[in-house]
Amino acid sequence: MMKRFFIFSCILLLSIPSLHAGIWVSAGVPAGFSWTSSGTGAYSHDAFATTNPTGSMVHLKLPGLPVMGYTKVDIEVAPVDQAVSDKTRSKLSLEMMELLFELPLDSVNFLLGYGWGFAKFTCGTADCEDLTFDHKESHQFTGVLGVPLWGGDFHITGRRVFGKIRVGSGDEAQPQVFTGFLTGFGFRIGF
Repeated sequence: MMKRFFIFSCILLLSIPSLHAGIWVSAGVPAGFSWTSSGTGAYSHDAFATTNPTGSMVHLKLPGLPVMGYTKVDIEVAPVDQAVSDKTRSKLSLEMMELLFELPLDSVNFLLGYGWGFAKFTCGTADCEDLTFDHKESHQFTGVLGVPLWGGDFHITGRRVFGKIRVGSGDEAQPQVFTGFLTGFGFRIGF
């Protein structure tokens, strides 16, 4: 059902002409990630955690098309068992493609979009060395608010992220979802 909705949404967005003509490109970096985890895997818990992710976010606008984006973010994940004293950390890597639609506002630029891709979990601690982690399809909902500045705009982004992985132990595999809010900022220029 979700795939049908997504395909229908993509066709609809691509068939609607863009409200803003012109070409522009933007680049940004992630600023923070607040998350929780659910499921029955090694990192299941209800406590909120925050971390400083690394990576990049790029958007491209061509005339007559919706805004296209690419996000690659690495998020450090602390072990659930606080007694684990490994200095190495586990990492959740998100790689997403997205489509955004630019809304016509007078004094600010505002975009809404949907992204899809994959989450990859790399275990760096001893508390999950007997487990396997397989990536699954992940998605995000995006909002971008830009304020005109020096011929371009400075923008902040907010993304509601659902990073899915499958945690395996022996013959069993359980789904695990890292849900969180990714923030970032960047600058865009038009041509």
